[in-house]
Amino acid sequence: MTRRARLPRIYSRVALLTMALVAHLAVSSAPAQADDKGWVLTQKSLMLGDMYLYVSPSGFKFVNPKAGVNFVTRSPNWDVIMFNDRTKVCYSATLDTFKRQVTQNLPQRRDELGAGRWQRGTVSNIANLRATQYVMNDAAGVQARMAARGKKRVQQHLQGADYWVSEEIQVPPQLADLLSAMYGLPNTLNVPLRLSVTTQEQGTKVQLDTYRSQSCPIPISYYSMPSGYRPVKSSVEVMADEDTKQIIDDMSKDLGNEGGGGNNGKPITNEDLDRFLNKFKKR
Repeated sequence: MTRRARLPRIYSRVALLTMALVAHLAVSSAPAQADDKGWVLTQKSLMLGDMYLYVSPSGFKFVNPKAGVNFVTRSPNWDVIMFNDRTKVCYSATLDTFKRQVTQNLPQRRDELGAGRWQRGTVSNIANLRATQYVMNDAAGVQARMAARGKKRVQQHLQGADYWVSEEIQVPPQLADLLSAMYGLPNTLNVPLRLSVTTQEQGTKVQLDTYRSQSCPIPISYYSMPSGYRPVKSSVEVMADEDTKQIIDDMSKDLGNEGGGGNNGKPITNEDLDRFLNKFKKR
Protein backbone atom coordinates (compact mmCIF):
# COMPACT_ATOMS: atom_id res chain seq x y z
CA MET A 1 0.00 0.00 0.00
CA THR A 2 1.42 3.41 -0.94
CA ARG A 3 1.93 6.27 1.52
CA ARG A 4 -0.82 8.28 -0.16
CA ALA A 5 -3.24 5.39 0.15
CA ARG A 6 -2.43 5.17 3.86
CA LEU A 7 -3.01 8.86 4.56
CA PRO A 8 -6.77 8.82 5.25
CA ARG A 9 -6.44 5.80 7.51
CA ILE A 10 -3.52 7.30 9.47
CA TYR A 11 -5.31 10.63 9.82
CA SER A 12 -8.39 8.80 11.04
CA ARG A 13 -6.32 6.99 13.63
CA VAL A 14 -4.75 10.22 14.89
CA ALA A 15 -8.14 11.96 14.98
CA LEU A 16 -9.76 9.07 16.82
CA LEU A 17 -6.95 8.99 19.35
CA THR A 18 -7.40 12.71 19.94
CA MET A 19 -11.13 12.17 20.48
CA ALA A 20 -10.51 9.20 22.70
CA LEU A 21 -8.13 11.23 24.87
CA VAL A 22 -10.73 13.93 25.26
CA ALA A 23 -13.45 11.40 25.93
CA HIS A 24 -11.55 10.35 29.05
CA LEU A 25 -11.13 13.76 30.66
CA ALA A 26 -12.72 12.51 33.86
CA VAL A 27 -11.43 13.89 37.14
CA SER A 28 -12.61 15.30 40.45
CA SER A 29 -12.27 18.98 41.32
CA ALA A 30 -11.33 18.58 45.01
CA PRO A 31 -8.12 20.26 46.31
CA ALA A 32 -4.81 18.50 45.67
CA GLN A 33 -3.36 16.16 48.30
CA ALA A 34 -0.07 14.31 48.60
CA ASP A 35 -1.75 10.94 48.28
CA ASP A 36 -5.33 10.59 47.08
CA LYS A 37 -7.80 7.78 47.18
CA GLY A 38 -8.43 7.13 43.52
CA TRP A 39 -9.51 4.70 40.83
CA VAL A 40 -7.77 2.72 38.13
CA LEU A 41 -10.07 1.82 35.22
CA THR A 42 -9.29 -0.49 32.33
CA GLN A 43 -11.29 0.37 29.24
CA LYS A 44 -11.40 -0.90 25.69
CA SER A 45 -11.92 1.28 22.65
CA LEU A 46 -13.25 -0.18 19.41
CA MET A 47 -10.51 1.60 17.45
CA LEU A 48 -7.65 1.93 19.95
CA GLY A 49 -7.69 -1.20 22.10
CA ASP A 50 -6.92 -1.18 25.83
CA MET A 51 -6.71 2.14 27.66
CA TYR A 52 -5.92 2.79 31.32
CA LEU A 53 -7.34 5.63 33.42
CA TYR A 54 -5.92 6.81 36.73
CA VAL A 55 -8.45 9.05 38.47
CA SER A 56 -8.31 10.83 41.84
CA PRO A 57 -9.35 14.18 43.36
CA SER A 58 -5.96 15.66 42.41
CA GLY A 59 -5.80 14.67 38.77
CA PHE A 60 -6.22 12.30 35.92
CA LYS A 61 -3.88 10.25 33.73
CA PHE A 62 -4.81 8.40 30.58
CA VAL A 63 -2.46 5.84 29.02
CA ASN A 64 -2.78 4.17 25.62
CA PRO A 65 0.02 1.56 25.70
CA LYS A 66 -0.35 0.62 22.04
CA ALA A 67 0.52 4.15 20.93
CA GLY A 68 2.73 5.00 23.92
CA VAL A 69 0.65 8.13 24.54
CA ASN A 70 0.06 9.59 28.01
CA PHE A 71 -2.39 12.38 28.80
CA VAL A 72 -2.13 14.12 32.19
CA THR A 73 -4.04 16.93 33.86
CA ARG A 74 -4.03 17.96 37.53
CA SER A 75 -5.35 20.52 39.97
CA PRO A 76 -5.46 23.39 40.56
CA ASN A 77 -5.38 24.73 36.97
CA TRP A 78 -5.90 21.44 35.05
CA ASP A 79 -3.37 22.35 32.36
CA VAL A 80 -2.85 19.56 29.83
CA ILE A 81 0.39 17.60 29.44
CA MET A 82 0.79 14.97 26.74
CA PHE A 83 3.88 12.83 26.16
CA ASN A 84 4.86 9.76 24.16
CA ASP A 85 6.96 7.07 25.82
CA ARG A 86 8.14 5.75 22.47
CA THR A 87 9.08 8.89 20.57
CA LYS A 88 10.08 10.84 23.75
CA VAL A 89 8.23 14.02 22.78
CA CYS A 90 5.84 16.13 24.85
CA TYR A 91 3.25 18.88 24.44
CA SER A 92 1.60 21.15 27.01
CA ALA A 93 -1.29 23.63 26.84
CA THR A 94 -3.89 25.26 29.03
CA LEU A 95 -7.22 23.48 29.20
CA ASP A 96 -8.92 26.27 27.21
CA THR A 97 -6.26 26.16 24.49
CA PHE A 98 -6.52 22.39 24.24
CA LYS A 99 -10.29 22.61 23.99
CA ARG A 100 -10.08 25.10 21.13
CA GLN A 101 -7.64 22.88 19.27
CA VAL A 102 -9.50 19.60 19.55
CA THR A 103 -12.95 21.04 18.84
CA GLN A 104 -11.92 22.20 15.37
CA ASN A 105 -13.37 20.14 12.51
CA LEU A 106 -15.32 17.74 14.68
CA PRO A 107 -16.30 14.47 12.95
CA GLN A 108 -19.78 14.01 11.62
CA ARG A 109 -20.66 11.33 14.17
CA ARG A 110 -20.35 13.95 16.93
CA ASP A 111 -22.81 16.19 15.06
CA GLU A 112 -25.26 13.33 14.78
CA LEU A 113 -25.03 12.45 18.47
CA GLY A 114 -25.30 16.13 19.37
CA ALA A 115 -28.49 16.43 17.30
CA GLY A 116 -30.14 13.63 19.28
CA ARG A 117 -32.35 13.91 22.34
CA TRP A 118 -31.01 12.10 25.42
CA GLN A 119 -33.14 10.65 28.21
CA ARG A 120 -32.01 9.17 31.51
CA GLY A 121 -32.55 5.42 31.60
CA THR A 122 -31.90 2.61 34.05
CA VAL A 123 -29.27 2.06 36.73
CA SER A 124 -26.99 -0.96 36.57
CA ASN A 125 -23.46 -2.14 37.36
CA ILE A 126 -20.43 -1.95 35.06
CA ALA A 127 -17.06 -3.29 36.26
CA ASN A 128 -18.27 -3.14 39.88
CA LEU A 129 -19.27 0.51 39.52
CA ARG A 130 -22.81 1.82 39.86
CA ALA A 131 -23.71 3.08 36.39
CA THR A 132 -26.48 5.29 35.02
CA GLN A 133 -27.73 4.93 31.46
CA TYR A 134 -28.58 7.71 28.98
CA VAL A 135 -30.47 6.77 25.82
CA MET A 136 -30.77 8.71 22.58
CA ASN A 137 -34.44 7.99 21.94
CA ASP A 138 -35.31 10.03 18.84
CA ALA A 139 -32.83 8.99 16.16
CA ALA A 140 -35.48 9.52 13.47
CA GLY A 141 -35.35 13.24 14.13
CA VAL A 142 -31.56 13.46 13.80
CA GLN A 143 -31.61 13.56 10.01
CA ALA A 144 -34.08 16.44 9.93
CA ARG A 145 -32.08 18.45 12.47
CA MET A 146 -28.82 17.77 10.64
CA ALA A 147 -30.41 19.01 7.41
CA ALA A 148 -31.75 22.10 9.16
CA ARG A 149 -28.24 22.92 10.33
CA GLY A 150 -26.96 22.72 6.78
CA LYS A 151 -24.89 19.58 7.35
CA LYS A 152 -24.05 17.16 4.57
CA ARG A 153 -26.16 14.06 4.23
CA VAL A 154 -24.80 11.31 6.46
CA GLN A 155 -23.36 8.16 4.95
CA GLN A 156 -24.30 5.95 7.89
CA HIS A 157 -27.76 6.57 9.27
CA LEU A 158 -27.81 6.78 13.04
CA GLN A 159 -30.54 4.69 14.64
CA GLY A 160 -29.69 4.99 18.32
CA ALA A 161 -27.05 5.38 21.00
CA ASP A 162 -26.62 4.12 24.55
CA TYR A 163 -24.31 5.88 27.03
CA TRP A 164 -23.37 4.81 30.57
CA VAL A 165 -21.56 6.85 33.24
CA SER A 166 -20.24 6.11 36.72
CA GLU A 167 -22.17 7.66 39.60
CA GLU A 168 -19.22 7.13 41.95
CA ILE A 169 -16.56 9.16 40.10
CA GLN A 170 -17.25 12.84 39.51
CA VAL A 171 -15.72 15.28 37.00
CA PRO A 172 -15.23 19.06 37.34
CA PRO A 173 -17.59 21.23 35.25
CA GLN A 174 -14.94 22.51 32.83
CA LEU A 175 -13.87 19.00 31.83
CA ALA A 176 -17.43 17.72 31.68
CA ASP A 177 -18.22 20.60 29.31
CA LEU A 178 -15.32 19.61 27.05
CA LEU A 179 -16.45 15.99 26.97
CA SER A 180 -20.00 16.99 26.11
CA ALA A 181 -18.85 19.36 23.35
CA MET A 182 -16.57 16.76 21.80
CA TYR A 183 -19.06 13.91 21.61
CA GLY A 184 -22.50 15.47 21.78
CA LEU A 185 -23.10 13.39 24.89
CA PRO A 186 -25.03 14.46 28.00
CA ASN A 187 -23.09 16.69 30.39
CA THR A 188 -23.42 14.48 33.46
CA LEU A 189 -20.33 15.39 35.54
CA ASN A 190 -19.51 11.67 35.65
CA VAL A 191 -16.85 9.36 34.23
CA PRO A 192 -17.90 7.65 30.94
CA LEU A 193 -18.01 3.86 31.19
CA ARG A 194 -19.68 2.61 28.02
CA LEU A 195 -20.88 3.99 24.68
CA SER A 196 -22.76 1.98 22.05
CA VAL A 197 -23.85 3.40 18.70
CA THR A 198 -26.32 1.77 16.31
CA THR A 199 -26.41 2.59 12.60
CA GLN A 200 -28.52 1.21 9.80
CA GLU A 201 -25.44 -0.02 7.95
CA GLN A 202 -23.33 -1.57 10.74
CA GLY A 203 -25.80 -2.44 13.48
CA THR A 204 -24.72 -1.87 17.09
CA LYS A 205 -21.05 -1.23 17.82
CA VAL A 206 -19.62 -0.76 21.31
CA GLN A 207 -17.33 2.23 20.91
CA LEU A 208 -16.11 2.23 24.52
CA ASP A 209 -16.42 -0.25 27.37
CA THR A 210 -15.05 -0.58 30.91
CA TYR A 211 -14.22 -4.07 32.09
CA ARG A 212 -12.10 -3.55 35.21
CA SER A 213 -12.03 -1.05 38.09
CA GLN A 214 -9.95 -0.85 41.24
CA SER A 215 -9.92 1.63 44.11
CA CYS A 216 -6.42 2.53 45.30
CA PRO A 217 -4.27 5.47 46.54
CA ILE A 218 -2.62 7.55 43.80
CA PRO A 219 0.22 10.00 44.66
CA ILE A 220 0.03 13.47 43.14
CA SER A 221 3.52 12.94 41.68
CA TYR A 222 2.02 10.39 39.29
CA TYR A 223 0.37 13.26 37.41
CA SER A 224 3.71 14.66 36.22
CA MET A 225 5.75 14.32 33.06
CA PRO A 226 9.07 12.44 33.12
CA SER A 227 12.23 14.40 32.37
CA GLY A 228 14.15 14.21 29.10
CA TYR A 229 11.25 14.61 26.65
CA ARG A 230 11.52 16.98 23.66
CA PRO A 231 8.78 19.64 23.38
CA VAL A 232 6.72 19.74 20.16
CA LYS A 233 4.12 22.23 18.94
CA SER A 234 0.96 20.11 18.71
CA SER A 235 -0.82 17.13 20.24
CA VAL A 236 -0.86 15.49 16.80
CA GLU A 237 2.93 15.20 16.91
CA VAL A 238 2.78 13.51 20.32
CA MET A 239 0.29 10.93 19.05
CA ALA A 240 2.18 10.18 15.82
CA ASP A 241 4.25 7.03 15.45
CA GLU A 242 7.38 7.07 13.28
CA ASP A 243 5.45 6.41 10.07
CA THR A 244 2.97 9.16 10.82
CA LYS A 245 5.76 11.55 11.87
CA GLN A 246 7.33 11.17 8.42
CA ILE A 247 4.00 12.04 6.84
CA ILE A 248 3.71 15.11 9.11
CA ASP A 249 7.21 16.18 8.01
CA ASP A 250 6.19 15.78 4.37
CA MET A 251 3.04 17.74 5.04
CA SER A 252 5.00 20.53 6.74
CA LYS A 253 7.14 20.95 3.65
CA ASP A 254 4.11 20.80 1.39
CA LEU A 255 2.43 23.52 3.46
CA GLY A 256 5.27 25.91 2.78
CA ASN A 257 8.03 25.22 5.29
CA GLU A 258 10.77 23.47 3.33
CA GLY A 259 12.92 23.33 6.45
CA GLY A 260 10.39 21.05 8.15
CA GLY A 261 9.32 21.18 11.75
CA GLY A 262 5.91 22.74 11.37
CA ASN A 263 3.61 24.93 9.31
CA ASN A 264 5.85 28.01 9.02
CA GLY A 265 6.79 27.52 12.64
CA LYS A 266 3.15 27.16 13.72
CA PRO A 267 1.41 24.02 15.08
CA ILE A 268 -0.22 21.81 12.46
CA THR A 269 -3.98 22.20 12.83
CA ASN A 270 -6.88 19.99 11.79
CA GLU A 271 -7.56 22.43 8.95
CA ASP A 272 -3.99 21.94 7.70
CA LEU A 273 -4.49 18.17 7.78
CA ASP A 274 -7.76 18.47 5.89
CA ARG A 275 -6.22 20.64 3.17
CA PHE A 276 -3.27 18.31 2.84
CA LEU A 277 -5.38 15.15 2.64
CA ASN A 278 -8.02 16.64 0.34
CA LYS A 279 -5.40 17.20 -2.33
CA PHE A 280 -4.81 13.45 -2.51
CA LYS A 281 -8.52 12.64 -2.51
CA LYS A 282 -8.88 14.68 -5.69
CA ARG A 283 -6.07 12.85 -7.50
